[in-house]
Amino acid sequence: MTSFSMVVAESGNVFSVRLGFWCKQLQKSSPAQKEKIKEKIRGETKEKTRVTKNTNRPGTLGINTFFNISLLREMFAFLSRAFRSLNLKLCVEGEYGAGDPAVTGYLSALVGLINSSRCKLRLNPNFQELILNLRGEMRAHLIPAVLIFHTIRFFFAPAVRRIWWKVLKSKTKRRV
Repeated sequence: MTSFSMVVAESGNVFSVRLGFWCKQLQKSSPAQKEKIKEKIRGETKEKTRVTKNTNRPGTLGINTFFNISLLREMFAFLSRAFRSLNLKLCVEGEYGAGDPAVTGYLSALVGLINSSRCKLRLNPNFQELILNLRGEMRAHLIPAVLIFHTIRFFFAPAVRRIWWKVLKSKTKRRV
C-alpha cells in the first residue's frame, strides 16, 4: 500500500508519504536552510579549478541521433503503452468550493469533463464558501509480462534499434 497525503495547517502544508508500514513526513526547508545550501553551492563553485575536457563523451553527431522524430514518436508510444499497462484507477470524493460561485461553476464543469471509468470523481461543489476537503484512492494492477513485452517491443523498434546497433557494431570492431 502506497499513499501520499497533504494536510493544510496554519503553519503551512504538511506532506507525508506512506509505503506499507513505513511513513515519512516531508518537512519544508526554512529560509535559513535554503540560504545555507545556496552558500555551500557558491563556495563549491569558487573552489573549482580548471576542469579538463572529457574527450570520451559524444559530440553533436551522437546527440543528433536522439532528436530524431521517429525516435521521439517511439518513446512517447512506449510511455503511453507502459502507462496504460498499469491499469490505474483513481477514486476521489469530497467537497470543494472557490468562494466565488462562478469559479466554482467552472471547476464543476472541469470535474464533469475529467470524470470517466478510470477516474471516478464524486465531488460536491460548495458555492457558499472557500473549502477543499478531498479524500482519494489510487489503485494499479500491473502484469510484469506485459511491461516486459512493451519494453522489448520498444528496444527492437527501427528507430531505437538503429542507435544500439551502431554501438554494438563499434564494440565488435574494436575487439577484432
